[in-house]
Amino acid sequence: PDAQFIAGGSQFGSVNVWDATTALKKATYSTSDGPKNIKAKPDARMVMSVRYGLDGSQIAAGSSDGKVRVFDVETSAATMTTKAHSMSVRSVEWLFSPGADSRSLLASCGEDALICVHDIRSNGSVIASWRAHTGAVLGIGAAAQTGILSSCGSDGVVKV
Repeated sequence: PDAQFIAGGSQFGSVNVWDATTALKKATYSTSDGPKNIKAKPDARMVMSVRYGLDGSQIAAGSSDGKVRVFDVETSAATMTTKAHSMSVRSVEWLFSPGADSRSLLASCGEDALICVHDIRSNGSVIASWRAHTGAVLGIGAAAQTGILSSCGSDGVVKV
């Protein structure tokens, strides 16, 4: 959020953060739900999307296992994991909500054609979901100050 760090997902189920100036790795967050050698081979936890929270204190990640995870930047701990989609999560996006905690709403979209809105305060419970496209939802974006959500799908349609 402040251009000091860059976050990216890996095919081995981790989120990595690098210093943008020195290119040195600062942190690694694991999407593993248990003991597993994440360096062995690509698996069903491939991180498809990574997004810093609006205030920079959290990182959200969507994975090919259909789960959405949120990590605390300072502690590296996973603060939320929820199975939101029946197929890969293609994108995650923090939503601005006037009058609410700016760290509380997160949208996800997936190959199952759904867009879901999660309440982070209640361990990622889905508070809204809808079938947005006739095929996979490939990406979502939100206007920073309004929370207006847009999506694009494999059906060739962009929706706002």
